Amino acid sequence: MDITEQLEQAKAQFKPVTVDRLIPVDLDLGHLAVFDKNPLDTKQKSVKDLEDYLHSLARDSAQLLYNAVFSLETTANEDGVFVDLPAPVTVLPREKPLPKDKPMTKWEKFAKEKNIQNRKKSRMVFDEATGEYRPRWGYGSAANDPLNDWLIPVPSNADPYEDMYAKKREEKKERVDKNRKQQLRNQGEAAAIERGVDPRAARKAELEAKLRASKKATASAGVFDRKLDGDVKPKGVKRQFAPTVGDTSAERESEKAMAARVLKKQAATMGDVNTKKATHLMQQLEERKNRAMNSRDGKKGAKRGASSSGRGDKGAKKRKMK
Repeated sequence: MDITEQLEQAKAQFKPVTVDRLIPVDLDLGHLAVFDKNPLDTKQKSVKDLEDYLHSLARDSAQLLYNAVFSLETTANEDGVFVDLPAPVTVLPREKPLPKDKPMTKWEKFAKEKNIQNRKKSRMVFDEATGEYRPRWGYGSAANDPLNDWLIPVPSNADPYEDMYAKKREEKKERVDKNRKQQLRNQGEAAAIERGVDPRAARKAELEAKLRASKKATASAGVFDRKLDGDVKPKGVKRQFAPTVGDTSAERESEKAMAARVLKKQAATMGDVNTKKATHLMQQLEERKNRAMNSRDGKKGAKRGASSSGRGDKGAKKRKMK
């Protein structure tokens, strides 16, 4: 076999790069997409023949796309060869909805009403003291900070021994805290407006919720706190406790109910319950309660007798004295 026959066999293994279609396909190189309007021949003898037919159609469409891409103008650099794709033609739907417009802040509303235009300033300014460029604001703008002044005049009505640098630091800290609180308030108002709620009503509801939470933070859950005018009543179910002293019959009934609940749970989880054992347990509880009551009554009687005998001894001593 000579070289010519070998080349012919090698070429026969690959399909040609030219593809003919009855109806020209639509190419959208911006999205690297091909739209083929030619009708499909679905009358194939078997499933394998249908798969081969569809595979050949996909191969021809990809070949048409490659031919169109390589016909565009290319640029080469050290990273490789690149091609500039045209703008997309097909309009695709968005994956996510359009973002909502951010609500305007108080300053933006005021500037819009007064027609105030912001003049853009450069962020970096030259610092003559250090001889370098520094930010106009934010971190690193210490050149324009009054705390770096080597001399601060003391007002005539101020204490001459007061540290003016410490005072400047405290004033700056207060300004930062005030700006932070105002920023949080503006964000809350913007969120309330976005939800369609009145900002004042939302702020009032938030304050009531915080006040209600603070009242429950004490050990008595706000029961013994000092009442204020227009105070908010705490919501929720209060826990109820049985009295430690009082009617013993109510206490016995509660103990019986507790024992019945325990036995009921055991019956639900363990199946059959030994009724004799349960009855014996309830009798033990009743006897223990009676013994405790009898011993408490006996101690009270002994105390009364001791106090009366003491008074008698004192009367006898007085008589002897006389």
